[in-house]
Amino acid sequence: MHWSAEQNIKLRQDLTRQKKELSRIRQGMKEVIRVGRTLKKKNEQLRWDKTELKARLASSEVEKARFKEELSELKSQNLAVKLDEENQGLKNGLDALFGELKEKKRQVVSLIEQTKQLSAELERQREENRRIRKEAQEIIEEFFTLKRCDENCPSFDLCKKRVLIIGGITRMESLYRQLIEGNGGIFDYHDGYMKRGIKNLECRLRRADMVLCPVNCNSHAACSIIKNLGKKYKKPVHMLANSSLNAVSHVIWNVDKDQVTLN
Repeated sequence: MHWSAEQNIKLRQDLTRQKKELSRIRQGMKEVIRVGRTLKKKNEQLRWDKTELKARLASSEVEKARFKEELSELKSQNLAVKLDEENQGLKNGLDALFGELKEKKRQVVSLIEQTKQLSAELERQREENRRIRKEAQEIIEEFFTLKRCDENCPSFDLCKKRVLIIGGITRMESLYRQLIEGNGGIFDYHDGYMKRGIKNLECRLRRADMVLCPVNCNSHAACSIIKNLGKKYKKPVHMLANSSLNAVSHVIWNVDKDQVTLN
């Protein structure tokens, strides 16, 4: 079955949209987990404060009982006024402690409710993540169904060609490999770092039939080196605006249109 150009574009657009949605969901999950951890710490602190307040309250009750005994003894010494003032101070302190305890209880209840809501949201995000992953895999599989190794195949020219991707997103290397090898090519990858010298890169580029270089993932100096090596060994070098699967697949299907002339 052959797909029209419009269908190919739609598939690539769907894949890009799903990747963006997956990235957004991952960020949302990270934020939910971070907030959940913060709430957990606050919850533990509140529990500790509650325990401490209870201990202080118990101690205050003991002090209150002791002061009552002393008051009974001091009344005979005409110190009742002073003791009443002290007693009122204790009462005010107890009222304040009761108020703090009540507020802490309210905060604990609120945090428990927030934790429940965040847990529900986290589960929803995980489910949405699974759905997006499934849809993305289905789109990739649909790309692979376009592969027909004959003269009518859009990727016929790619068959058995060695495609070198320089830079890009390292964690997407397996997806790059699926896309290239799934369309009949031979995949090669270099992370784009030049700290260990350019000998390894030069060897890979010499073996390649096609070179893809995302400019947003490589330094200006690295891009210049890649262009010069491509010119030196007369290799077609394609400078991509970004490292997305959509950008890579666009070059695969439109090799003649996207080739960069290195003069």
